Amino acid sequence: MLRRWPLELVNWRVANSHRLDVDLRKDFLSCCGTPLAQRPIAADESPGMNYATDSPFQLDGGEGLREETPSQFLQAYWMARAYGQLGA
Repeated sequence: MLRRWPLELVNWRVANSHRLDVDLRKDFLSCCGTPLAQRPIAADESPGMNYATDSPFQLDGGEGLREETPSQFLQAYWMARAYGQLGA
């Protein structure tokens, strides 16, 4: 997960709903009316990286006007380190 984390934290506009390799959820749509993915989208392909406000299942979004803080990366890094998922 941490290897695919983008170095630039600007939430650029992305559109993944047209991709054939992404399975869409048929049961409901997100609040914006766009379809959601069956599995979470990788951090470097998703429209947002803030887990408090953005869904990891969201396919389309972003506007390029906001830059995220690196706290999401640090949270994932230290959690993986605490559970022994990272090597020495």
